[in-house]
Amino acid sequence: MPMPSQLVEPSLRGLAGPHGKNTQAGAEPSGPIVTENLEGSGPLVFVCDHASNRIPEEYRSFGFAEDALQTHIAWDPGALAVARQLSARFDGPLFWPDVSRLVIDCNRAPEAKTLIVTESEGRPVPANRALTEAERLRRLEQIHGRDRRLS
Repeated sequence: MPMPSQLVEPSLRGLAGPHGKNTQAGAEPSGPIVTENLEGSGPLVFVCDHASNRIPEEYRSFGFAEDALQTHIAWDPGALAVARQLSARFDGPLFWPDVSRLVIDCNRAPEAKTLIVTESEGRPVPANRALTEAERLRRLEQIHGRDRRLS
């Protein structure tokens, strides 16, 4: 069982933190998806989309200042702490994408217009403005994972 301090530890990385950094002991990154309490025997499975504000290294020129990545634009602050508490309380596995929703929103269907936003909370997302279909498909395959979609 995780210690209380581990439950509230945020996934506050911003630009290019490595997968799995700042995660609970025993958390395992699987590509952009992190699993925690995988051996949990409870009847529930927990998913926490928008858990991280991490921008992968390859998107460093994403166009947002580090301070903007600390806000709701990039993630849902506090969501991971709540998901960790629920996972511990009900002894269920937890899965969460370690990529900001600014890169791709794992909580959206592949055909959703808001899958890859060009604007967030009134701010433009320059890296998504002239997105090619090839790049959209690459993000779908490598990050969103159509076959392993979380929502």
